Amino acid sequence: MRLARFAVWLAVVALGFQASAQAQVELNGQVRMDYRVRARGDHRLTWNENRLDLKVSARLSPKAAFFGETWIRSFGFPRATQLEQLQERDRRAVQPWAIDLREAYLDLFGFLWSKLDVRIGKQRIAWGTADKINPTDNLNPKDFEDPLDFGRKLPVNALRMFAYLGGWTLELDYVPTFTPAVLPPPGWEIGETVRDWLPGDPHRYKLTCNLQLPPAALAKSANLGAKVSTTIAGYDLSASYAYVREDIPLPTRAELDLEGNTLAVTAELEFPRLHVLGADVAGQLLGVGLWAEVAAFRPESAVTLTIVPPLPGYQRHAVLPRRTYTKYAVGGDYTWRNGIYLNAQYVHGFYGERGKDGLQEYLLLAVEKKLLHETLKLRLGSLVQTPRIRDYSRHRTWILLPELGYYPVDNVELVLGGYAIGSRGRTTLSSFEGNDEVFVKMQVSF
Repeated sequence: MRLARFAVWLAVVALGFQASAQAQVELNGQVRMDYRVRARGDHRLTWNENRLDLKVSARLSPKAAFFGETWIRSFGFPRATQLEQLQERDRRAVQPWAIDLREAYLDLFGFLWSKLDVRIGKQRIAWGTADKINPTDNLNPKDFEDPLDFGRKLPVNALRMFAYLGGWTLELDYVPTFTPAVLPPPGWEIGETVRDWLPGDPHRYKLTCNLQLPPAALAKSANLGAKVSTTIAGYDLSASYAYVREDIPLPTRAELDLEGNTLAVTAELEFPRLHVLGADVAGQLLGVGLWAEVAAFRPESAVTLTIVPPLPGYQRHAVLPRRTYTKYAVGGDYTWRNGIYLNAQYVHGFYGERGKDGLQEYLLLAVEKKLLHETLKLRLGSLVQTPRIRDYSRHRTWILLPELGYYPVDNVELVLGGYAIGSRGRTTLSSFEGNDEVFVKMQVSF
């Protein structure tokens, strides 16, 4: 019933826009299907997604425009455990589905001043010039629902202002409410977990984690950002500052209690404040696309884990010192005359890594080639990761992502591919080992 009501609402909105003599309405989107199965063991199905991505844009007047994007998804597997669930009207226990409002915002051009534009509503505030992994991009929380979709973020309600001052653009962003990150599913953990901060064998604990979200008050929950950008000699340049909360929580307190022969641990997790200074550049040199991005992070205060009752040597433990640490990404891409495309990027410091000693090294490469009048596309992506280059022989993770794309007609793409993952020692992505998968994807654009 909710899906039917949403369809009626969407039709009414579209008709309302069309009824306006001044509105110029465009409706487009994609139909996506994504199925994945483990390449090892029992070949378990791990991903079952069918998604309708609807985008509507309307030019309401010369000084106003609207954009909205909604996902209608059938996602996951039947989860009914009781006979009565098979009788529920919304059928979510049989065919899980959801409606996700991704973006909905209003643009006002020349608002109060001819050189000022304003954007209000739920939106993606994309900062940075690097490819997907952007150290300066911190106003939208991370979305690790799909762990290998590195650049995915959650849109947020925000107010953005753009002032155009000659050849310079000043951007001010205000996000009134805090939104935490979506963490990866079990078996795809990224970086350190709460258990890693506790003494002894972490797998012997009965662990409960309680989140302490910031109060819903403007001074406590809001994120702020400012960026100035320009173009010099064909290169896009920007410098930025963000005052944000870390969207992946850190433990600040752990209470220990012995329940029989089991040690029960109740951990409190918080989202610390960060100051982030950033800069980026992008352009071309001799036909090669180049980019570089850097961000310096400064915790507003140190994060310390207090263990109660105290254990010898473990009463207080520094989780995040109040010291500046720097992440950066540099890369480039190039297409040869024979159609081979290469994308290469080096990253120091991944999402979720914090502190000077917690940043690791990443090399990402992708090669593409289109064949048979561009009806086929071969793609090989790869990632190599190590805590430090000198530690590569003992600690490393690698991922290969081969894909074969087929384009039978315009706006239709069929993809067969997979992930091959290997690891040695301990790295941020070492938990990915053993998650080799084969996938089939389809996308229809309209």
